[in-house]
Amino acid sequence: MSRSPWTPEEFDLDGYLARIGCTGTLDPTLETLRVLHRAHVTAIPFENLEALLGRQVSLELAEVQEKLVTRRRGGWCSEHAVLMAAALTRLGYQVTGLTARPLTRGQHNAPSVHSLLSVRLDDGSVWLVDVGFGAQGLIEPVPVRDGSYRQDDWTFRLDTAPTGEHRVRSVHPTGDAPLFSFTLGPRYPNDFKVISWYYQTHPRSPFNSQLILQTAAADRRCLLVDATLTRFRADGAHESSALSGPEIVAAAGDLFGIELDDTDAKALLDRFAAGSG
Repeated sequence: MSRSPWTPEEFDLDGYLARIGCTGTLDPTLETLRVLHRAHVTAIPFENLEALLGRQVSLELAEVQEKLVTRRRGGWCSEHAVLMAAALTRLGYQVTGLTARPLTRGQHNAPSVHSLLSVRLDDGSVWLVDVGFGAQGLIEPVPVRDGSYRQDDWTFRLDTAPTGEHRVRSVHPTGDAPLFSFTLGPRYPNDFKVISWYYQTHPRSPFNSQLILQTAAADRRCLLVDATLTRFRADGAHESSALSGPEIVAAAGDLFGIELDDTDAKALLDRFAAGSG
């Protein structure tokens, strides 16, 4: 058997399961996949603090684990995908890396810079696994099959275009919100590294010039962009508020579960005190 590109032999499964609060059977079934996906999404937030503070973001598994698991931080899509791919491969799932075009900014020709996964189960069904899209993303995996999928208060729709490209939308009473489009062509860790490099270095990257923290739950989503905090629900209800520097640091822990050490907390305070937020 060829060596997996996701290096599951280097993966700290016990540490990961403790981080996401997951116990019980780990047989590679659909039910286990759903449980792991939900636990990961609700425990590990999306965040871009490393890039914002001018630090390198590594996608080497050991460093991703140290950050997201040991230090109980979050990360952006490529970090989440690398961690989840290693976990699922270690548990015996057939995992394929994918990339997608984010559509949340209204661009239909956006670059394919979102990292996610697919899993093929023993019955031949293929499931989309996306734990790194942030506040608007999936709570559980969905089958790569046209249809609407209810997850707690949220509904997602997957449709396939004549070109073979799949599109995922979030369904709301006020109208559908396109999330991303993807194909099932396989991608690898080095592809995810290119995406991470793009987010760190490109002048139009949304993740190297502003603070972005996101988290998802069964009944609500939270999004912090620089000093603006928005809480929203599936029915379209939302509220926004402006935060001070100390409030931003407090929200990182209280709302997003990001454990900042003294160095990171000070760096964040200094950034917003300087008026660059």
